[in-house]
Amino acid sequence: MVLERAGTADTTSPGLLAKEPEDLLERQVEGGINFKTLAWWQCGVLMIAECISLGILSLPNVMATIGLVPGLILIVVMGVLAGYTGYVVGQFKLRHPGCLGMDSAGMVLFGRWGRELLGFGQLIVLIFIMGAHISTFTTMMNSLTNHATCSIAFSVLGLVLSILPTLFRTLKGISYFSIGSCLSILTAVLIVMIGVGVDKPAENMVSAVQQQPFAKAFISVLDIVLAYSGHITYFTFASELKDPRDFTKSLIMLQTTAVTMYSIAAAVIYYYAGASVPAPAINAATKRWGFAAWIVASVTIIIAGVVNGSVASKQLYYRFWAWRGASGVIKERTVRAWTSWVAIVCTVWLFAWTIAEGIPSFKHLLALVAALFSGWFSFGVTSLFWFNMNSSWRGQNPDNAGVWKSNWRKLALSALNVLIFLCGAIISFVGLYATGKEMHEGKTGKPFSCADNANHNFATKSPHRF
Repeated sequence: MVLERAGTADTTSPGLLAKEPEDLLERQVEGGINFKTLAWWQCGVLMIAECISLGILSLPNVMATIGLVPGLILIVVMGVLAGYTGYVVGQFKLRHPGCLGMDSAGMVLFGRWGRELLGFGQLIVLIFIMGAHISTFTTMMNSLTNHATCSIAFSVLGLVLSILPTLFRTLKGISYFSIGSCLSILTAVLIVMIGVGVDKPAENMVSAVQQQPFAKAFISVLDIVLAYSGHITYFTFASELKDPRDFTKSLIMLQTTAVTMYSIAAAVIYYYAGASVPAPAINAATKRWGFAAWIVASVTIIIAGVVNGSVASKQLYYRFWAWRGASGVIKERTVRAWTSWVAIVCTVWLFAWTIAEGIPSFKHLLALVAALFSGWFSFGVTSLFWFNMNSSWRGQNPDNAGVWKSNWRKLALSALNVLIFLCGAIISFVGLYATGKEMHEGKTGKPFSCADNANHNFATKSPHRF
């Protein structure tokens, strides 16, 4: 995991200068908002809240589909790779301080078309994840109320509750909510693990994993990919750090927590719930434990979506005022600044709500997100960042020209990054095939329906528990 520490941008290179994005958050505005306020631990909390939410609720089902040992191996290996590629993103941010998102990073790599392509991809995957949070909120409400009203009414309630916290313009404000989100998901998972461990549902005890159709098995792999798909938010998080060099500390905090929690929760819940463990995994517990877990998890279901909503809204907010030639408005406390911010927040959440209603299946919605973009952003594009910083590719960084070719560490890392890029391509193309096949077979539920989208068949405890 050797990578030379990034320095400052080479502004003497005409090619680099023409594509070097401006750090809009550095602009001084009298009486304006200071965005660079995050301590490293606050950034770490935000990253944990954003990543360890919906993903962990689907991992026990992954074990039930592909097996305990293969599942654990994939969780650990992908976790290590995601940690490395996240580190590359942090180094790329230090090299190019003006990168506030994947769009500006795309501009550094490929110019204008790269900015639009990566920017569009980032926005789409964020909105899809936001939609998944609304869908999960609807599932939660149906579970808690026994489908007391139309599911669309619950989704509208989730929409409103998601919009309100997103109105904070800095991540520091949201980071305090994220502390509650982290405690929420940790407690909810612990409740489920205790519940399945105590009640040991007899009919769901571990049995041999049956051979699954290829499409279904690969969708389970996509669940693991999505659990490590926080890379699309890393530029935004690092941009609001007091010292962007602290990003590595935040990343270590995230990956250590994620790999540990994912492995323990997935293995324990699967071991006691068995091959029929559902996704989300909360209903793997008996009714008394499941209800408690849903109530506790409600905080992370909302706030983790809010973190993604804030990043998506800021992408449009920055681009809008940069396009208008008035970047200073970003930090203003004026009516025009607040009006544009509120309008953008409401718009992105409305799009997310539409997606949640159009693809109501929790598992397939997340799989589609992972297949479309998460594989590229977590394991594909990051390789291009590495080659941009460590080679003479496209005339960038001339000081490195020829050096990496004779350095065994650079050769090894070059091979690693090529493999990571190929992994991203496989995840995307094969994932789209698998997801499309499942959708074609009508396994994603009915769009814009009042129908109950919750699984009310909570596990039953074993009569032989001890």
